[in-house]
Amino acid sequence: MHQQVDLSGKKTKEQEESTRESQKQVLNVIKRMVYAVSGPIIVMDPGWGVPDNLLIHIKVQRLAQNMKLLHNKEEDGYATDAEALTYLNNVSLQMPMCYEWARIYEYLFVQYCEFTKTELPNGFQKITLSEYEERLLKNLKQWLYKKASEAFEEKFKRRKKENTNQRVLEET
Repeated sequence: MHQQVDLSGKKTKEQEESTRESQKQVLNVIKRMVYAVSGPIIVMDPGWGVPDNLLIHIKVQRLAQNMKLLHNKEEDGYATDAEALTYLNNVSLQMPMCYEWARIYEYLFVQYCEFTKTELPNGFQKITLSEYEERLLKNLKQWLYKKASEAFEEKFKRRKKENTNQRVLEET
């Protein structure tokens, strides 16, 4: 099949479609990077705040996750382990956790300590989650990602609308 060449300088429909698709991909990559460093972090009670070291860890893990996604080495639609750890940390300040969630929290905490090369406190050791606990963690990470993405999209749309309104005001 031969590609149609238009010598008039006008783009063919295929070229225009390809350009639009490329622009969408670039915008998506930029949006994901903005989300990585400034996207919302879901917690049960914002009044407790999020420790600075976990904020940094979340951003680093989100950026690493984006790099893996760009190379198709990771599944999309999941929050990071650091986000799950932050959420469970916040929950633990609100109420006691059942056995499975306490184990998941410990598992994530130990991973965090290993990543940051922090010595484990007495009584903590590396553990392996059961299949059930892994499913619970996966479901939590899907839920966290969904909630954070929805909040980010809403904020993104609101800012886009504000910028459009501002341009209209400046033009008048």
